[in-house]
Amino acid sequence: MEIVIVADNEAEYVKLSVKSIRMFADIEELSVIVVDNGSKDGLGEWARTQADITYVYIDEGRKPYGREVNQVREALRLQGDMLLMRACFMMTPHCLFSMLQTLHENADTGAVGPVSNGLAHSQKKEGFADYEEAVKGIQCFEGRPGKKVAGLYHGAVLFRQEALEQVGAFDEELLSEAYVIRDYCFRMIEGGWRLKVSSGSFLWSLRGMEQENRNAFEEGILKKKWGMHYFHTKPNERVVEMLQEDTKKAIQVLEIGCDCGATLLEVQNRYPNAVTYGTEINVKAARIASRFSKVIVNNIEEENLPYEAAVFDYIIFGDVLEHLHDPLRTIRYCRRFLKSGGCIIASIPNVMHISVMQKLLNGDFTYTDDGLLDKTHIHLFTLNEIVKMFQAGGYAIREMEAIGLPVSDAQNEVIDKLLRCGGKAGRQMYEAFQYVVCAQKEEQEDMQNV
Repeated sequence: MEIVIVADNEAEYVKLSVKSIRMFADIEELSVIVVDNGSKDGLGEWARTQADITYVYIDEGRKPYGREVNQVREALRLQGDMLLMRACFMMTPHCLFSMLQTLHENADTGAVGPVSNGLAHSQKKEGFADYEEAVKGIQCFEGRPGKKVAGLYHGAVLFRQEALEQVGAFDEELLSEAYVIRDYCFRMIEGGWRLKVSSGSFLWSLRGMEQENRNAFEEGILKKKWGMHYFHTKPNERVVEMLQEDTKKAIQVLEIGCDCGATLLEVQNRYPNAVTYGTEINVKAARIASRFSKVIVNNIEEENLPYEAAVFDYIIFGDVLEHLHDPLRTIRYCRRFLKSGGCIIASIPNVMHISVMQKLLNGDFTYTDDGLLDKTHIHLFTLNEIVKMFQAGGYAIREMEAIGLPVSDAQNEVIDKLLRCGGKAGRQMYEAFQYVVCAQKEEQEDMQNV
């Protein structure tokens, strides 16, 4: 197999990364390829003296990431499994072995990512003060099944040779590594390959957790190509945590507006015997999600779901109800598909968050492309309105969690002043960015009209 490191004036990072590979990459027939993207920091002088490194210099300046990788693969005729790794990542004991083990534990696994202090969501792992502590403290969970995901973060992705051959070249229209990898992950899923995270494979990031830079141009390309933003590959873990069942139970779960199926995959990870279903209005997203769940293209507001009555243990609405014309009508309609004691689990944004209140106090209420004032939001909710909606729909709220965001000192001062104005609002109502609700179907004789 090959490890390909693309570097741009990162000589010191490359040296440390290669040192860690030499120490911990206990794999036979391994080659390390350093692709120098026009560096001026002495990387070439050092790399040319390293007998166990293949050095490739790109003298044309910075190219689109996909084009760089394609050219290297073609020029060197690479034919094995390939790990694309950033220069700032360092390996720990058995890391590469565990990634390979996860990659080859199933014939349809096309790519695997590690966990790291420098990655996010399903691939995030913290708790180590430095690299030395990580090397001493990391445990390799050999034999542990890989975690299924709908997308992998760039930084370190191990690709299966057969998947690379089938899916083909990386997109050369996209410029940055992050968007090239996101696109390739979708293409792999569409081609029938699974993506996994190897929980026993830890990579230390010398840069720590980096803020992901979003690029409107590249997001536009992905949106046009796939009908989705990149963040749709992130599961709603808070929602899944509300499914408080025996993990061995064979539950039936339906997600309304499942997008590319990331949350349903997380349900499968936690409940291996679960049967997952989804509806999605976006044809392209539904096509991706249908690779690992029973997904149909459907507009929930048309009220034509093809399911039998009382079949689901849970129905999930992950940031969906605020996009509907009549969310109360929808949850009433969905009630018939829930088993006795079944629940709706929903994440709903809170328009009473202090960031919105501040704008209102200044006379502003401007809609945006995302966030609390997303221009696609049709209904706006506060805590009280959420409670009233579910009660009117024939549900009893079993559990509710307020998800907060960091509040600045200035915002705290505004909250204090608002609280002194009186009313029934508590501090949490201003601090909550969204609420995650578990609402149980009520069995009432007087619910004849539901």
